[in-house]
Amino acid sequence: MIQKTRKINPRLKAGVKFWRSSLTGQLFIGTRFRNFLIPNHFESLEIESALSNLARSRLDFEENQVLISALRGLHLIDSESTELSYQYKENPKEDISSLPLRSIAQENFLARFEVEAQGVSFDKEVLDGGIKRVLNSRHYFVEVHGVGRLVFPLLANLISSGFDNCAIATKSDIYPTDICGGFLRRSDSGLGSNQKLVALKEEASLYPEILGSGGKPDLIISIGSPAPEVMQNWLRLRIPQFFVDYENPGELRIGPFVQPGDGACYNCLVIGEALS
Repeated sequence: MIQKTRKINPRLKAGVKFWRSSLTGQLFIGTRFRNFLIPNHFESLEIESALSNLARSRLDFEENQVLISALRGLHLIDSESTELSYQYKENPKEDISSLPLRSIAQENFLARFEVEAQGVSFDKEVLDGGIKRVLNSRHYFVEVHGVGRLVFPLLANLISSGFDNCAIATKSDIYPTDICGGFLRRSDSGLGSNQKLVALKEEASLYPEILGSGGKPDLIISIGSPAPEVMQNWLRLRIPQFFVDYENPGELRIGPFVQPGDGACYNCLVIGEALS
């Protein structure tokens, strides 16, 4: 998928603000949960005034490279813009963020997308507010193995956050014990898991039109312990694996994550448990 990204003047990431402590008067920048104490001045630069100009897009970037570099090192600014294309049925593809007028459907899509993008915007190397990262996740193939009450809540959260390319490898029907509020209803009992997955994509997808799934998975999520020969095939294909295991309804273990060729496999963990 081709993504049009262009350089822009540096700007504070969404949610970043600066303030002075009401107790000490010291200057801070960041968010409520991730913030940094910064000096009032750097050489002749008055920091608070410069940040005010940056927030209003009035900062002279050539004269304030030291400040920009420091903020970039703290992952507090963006310096790129990625086109966010929107297309529904036969309508032409448009950069939705640049439209002067948007439909209700487009506004809803943009609002949902911004939530997902801002959730990854502070990650290293993200310079466009997280847009490219979320767009890339649409084609990231996640294959879920296993059955039970965890399967569809997991799939619903993946799909609604932009991972359209999801599949269920374990073919089974939905049982009454699988029902989970908000994801499965009594009327879903007896449906095939893939039938429900298609309906879930249509209801929860971040995008106006959903993708199919297929190809070699980028990630396996295994709920419960798979057969040894199945895991051996994942290792042979060098597919990363994430395990969620449960012994009873009151206990759940999240992990490990297995990167083939780098560390122990899940079978090693099982053997270690058996020997302990």
